[in-house]
Amino acid sequence: MAYGGILGQQTTILSGTAKLPASGWTNQTSSTGYYYRNVTISGIQSSDEPMVGIDKSFSDSDADDAMQEAWNLIDGANAYSGYIRFYAKEVPSVSVSFQWKVVR
Repeated sequence: MAYGGILGQQTTILSGTAKLPASGWTNQTSSTGYYYRNVTISGIQSSDEPMVGIDKSFSDSDADDAMQEAWNLIDGANAYSGYIRFYAKEVPSVSVSFQWKVVR
């Protein structure tokens, strides 16, 4: 979706939902102590600064609580061409549905 921006520049907003799996995390080869997991996001670019947040169902409080505990383990997220990379010091034990948004 495009909007008028500052000084006539066009602003584009991309958003959606995705799932951060509990499996497939990689331990970084350096001594940073972080794990990372890439999640494919069509259209995202390495220059984007993604805003991400948990996407609760509000239909199963136990599942939502488990997702919240897993989400609390996430230390950050960065955009790359075609995916968002999530970082955590401890790998979440359940998958987490999340919302994402970028503004260009």
